Formats: sequence, structure tokens, C-alpha cells
Amino acid sequence: MRSEGMNTAAQLTSVQEGDAPAWMVTFTDLVCLMLTFFVMLFAMSVPDEDTWKEVTSALTLSDQPIIEDPDTPVRPDAERNVTVVDIPQAASLDYLASLLHEKLSEVDDAPKVLINRTAEGLIISLPGDALFEAASAELSADGRDAVQPIAQLLGGIENQVRLFGHADPTPLRNGTYPSNWELSLARAVTVGRYLRSSGYREDMVIAGMGDGRYGDLATSIPEAERYKLARRVDILIDPEATQ
Repeated sequence: MRSEGMNTAAQLTSVQEGDAPAWMVTFTDLVCLMLTFFVMLFAMSVPDEDTWKEVTSALTLSDQPIIEDPDTPVRPDAERNVTVVDIPQAASLDYLASLLHEKLSEVDDAPKVLINRTAEGLIISLPGDALFEAASAELSADGRDAVQPIAQLLGGIENQVRLFGHADPTPLRNGTYPSNWELSLARAVTVGRYLRSSGYREDMVIAGMGDGRYGDLATSIPEAERYKLARRVDILIDPEATQ
């Protein structure tokens, strides 16, 4: 009897020290079954197409405008202030000179207009005797016919234009203008107004030179011819556009 009791105690001690409890084995099996069940559900599931599109569209940066309704007003604080810089484009002076020669050749009985290309720009010299009556700053009918093709051509450019009136050294007597300087300035202003009325919209520089440039004419030219050349209005076209 004593030996049987000792064997039973030894068996109980062996079980307590080496084997796991029976409930833990059952719990482990249950967890494994549940894990397998959820893995099967996940593998067999198919995402709803509409739901999937909503999710992907929400995560994708759209290239469509935020405001789909064109009648929806935009908040003032959402507008951007964009400054558009318009850079004036100057016309080629050589091209202008070619066009001027062509236009003037089409005018019947056109006065002798001198066109010179210098370092300053393109100079168009209008003879005063062909444009104005003596001691007058009003364009004659022939003068308007002479200036018109030039004015129409200059109306389409953006180059800076400067006008200089010139006179001969002969003093004025009993005229509207007390000096050659005032007469030369008035004639330059008259030509400038005609350019403006013909379409030239840029700012112009206008000056009266009087007889201050008479000495620039070559002395080899006969005096009568020099006096005639001195009475003129120069249109100087700069190579650059107005700013």
C-alpha cells in the first residue's frame, strides 16, 4: 500500500512540473481557428467598386478646377494680382527708310524730302518752303499732301519721335512770330499735331532750334540753297521705343 501511494505522488509531481494545463491547449486551438477564419475572410473579400473609386479620387490630386459651376463667384481674396508688362517693340529704321522712299515715290509732285540714317536715328527733313507759306506755321494744302504718307507710316510704330523746327538767319518783320525761334517751334508743333491726328500715340519731344543749326550746313553749298535747307522741320526717329 505504501508503494502505491508513493507512485501516485510521483506521477502528480511529474504532471505539475512538465506539462501545460489542459485549458491552455484548448484556448490556443481556439485562437488559431479564429485567426484562420479572419484570414480567409480577408482573402475572399472584394472591395466595392464605387467605394474604391471614392477613396482613390480623394487621395489623388485632381487636375479639374475646384469650382465646377462657372456661375459660382470667386472670392476677392482668392484672386491673384497679375501685372502684365507690355514691352514696346521698336521698328527697324532701315525698314522704315525703305517704306518712306516707297510711299513718297507714290505722291505726285512730292517735295524733296531728305531721309538720312545717322548714329542718332533716322532723320526725315521736311522742306519748310513746301509745307508752309512764308513766316507762317500753318500747313498748306501741298504741305498736308507731303506729310500725310509720312504721318500714316509713323502712326503704326512705337519708336520715340522727336521734332526740331529750323529757320534761316533772316530776321522776321511784321509777322505773327517775333523771332525765328518761335516760328521754328510753331512749325514743329504743327507737324507734331498732324502726326498725332494721323495715329501716332507715343509721347513726342518737340523743340524749336531757330537758326542755331544754320552753321552746320556745308559752306560749299550756295548761300541761297543753304537758306532754303535751313527752313525745315526735322523728324528724328530713335532706334529705341518709347518707355
